Amino acid sequence: MAHVDGGGSRRFSRLIVRNGLVLGAALLAAAVVGETYFRLSVPFMTSSVPEVVVPGVGVLKEPNTQIRYTNRFDFWTTDRTNRLGFLDRDPPDPESAAGSCHVAIFGDSFVDAKEVHTNEKIQVRLHELAAERLPSLNLTATAYGRGGSGQIEQLAWYDAYARRLRPNLVVLVYVPNDLMDSSPVLHALNVGWDPDRYPGYTGARRDDDGTIELRPPHPEPAKLLPDAGAGRQPWLARALDGPSRSSYLAAWLDAVMERVNNHVDSRMLAARVDALIERPAYRASLDGWRPTSMASFHTFPAWDTLPNVFKESMEYAAFGMAQFKERAERDGAAIVVLASHSMTTLVGRRAFDRMATIAAAVQVPVIDQVDYISRQGYKPADAHWARDSHWNAAGHRWAAEAVLEYVEDNPRVCNDHQETSS
Repeated sequence: MAHVDGGGSRRFSRLIVRNGLVLGAALLAAAVVGETYFRLSVPFMTSSVPEVVVPGVGVLKEPNTQIRYTNRFDFWTTDRTNRLGFLDRDPPDPESAAGSCHVAIFGDSFVDAKEVHTNEKIQVRLHELAAERLPSLNLTATAYGRGGSGQIEQLAWYDAYARRLRPNLVVLVYVPNDLMDSSPVLHALNVGWDPDRYPGYTGARRDDDGTIELRPPHPEPAKLLPDAGAGRQPWLARALDGPSRSSYLAAWLDAVMERVNNHVDSRMLAARVDALIERPAYRASLDGWRPTSMASFHTFPAWDTLPNVFKESMEYAAFGMAQFKERAERDGAAIVVLASHSMTTLVGRRAFDRMATIAAAVQVPVIDQVDYISRQGYKPADAHWARDSHWNAAGHRWAAEAVLEYVEDNPRVCNDHQETSS
């Protein structure tokens, strides 16, 4: 019979246990060091942006509430919303605004600008620059922004809030996803609200004769498949989900995973498409197109050939811009599009060209921020964060300077309105 070396087996087992304990102790020490480092070097690792549904207006942030926002790499911002639920100063009362050249700025996350403090944002910079260069105008500015919104959704903000201030100039800050966010189908796929039960103006619907009309906010909004993709995340993402709410190190690891893996978003997007294509009203729009990833979904403005749903989104984008122009002209205001640097740098020049074609068709002038930045001798890449495409403080300042240049070059923007108001 073969002799079994029991002592050798025991030595091997002890070696495995000892090495395992050493490895565990090393990992624990690394975790303690990592947790300590992040807690000492950054103020927080989780964002807090409470939102509410305002009947007849849509989704806004809770008014007069502190928010915390971070991408866990570039910025850690603490700020407060104003009495309306926007990240801006409280708007002036209509009586005091009547004696000023007032600028109302609309947009999505670029205007929301959670990445910087309020005193660094485009509207504040515009007010300060105008006070230095053109004090006789008494220029004031307010901003209305929320991430994930499109121009059609923002119309409700104009109707409810901005119109009361009788703006001289309406500025639409344009980014690539604005070419899809007025489409009820693409907006639903992007932000997750049910297009049939959306809390704000949800794109529009076509009548039998092909005319596009606004669809009012739904009194009982609902999410589109809020649990789509749940439980199907990579195992590490599931493991980090709970700890990342209290551990700085786990939150940082979770952020790293988000940057290198869009698996969860892609599954969520596919599930939303599957849900919408079951509805007869959306089947034709989605016919012939299936997303491969959330990342590719957002690059559509650069595609050579557009599927039907994206062609329709161009029509909705034109409708939203035309609706803003109609309101501005009705109220005696000028209107202009401010094309952010991202219209050129994020997905390529074609996004800018498609937006410019829409603007030309509805006769709305365009300010090209990249052109302005380049003429000043700066680099467009310096307008945004290293790991985030949103404006940093310099991007906001250059955006404000570009708008002020437009006001200087078009003096009737303020003068005509002031004469009409007097």
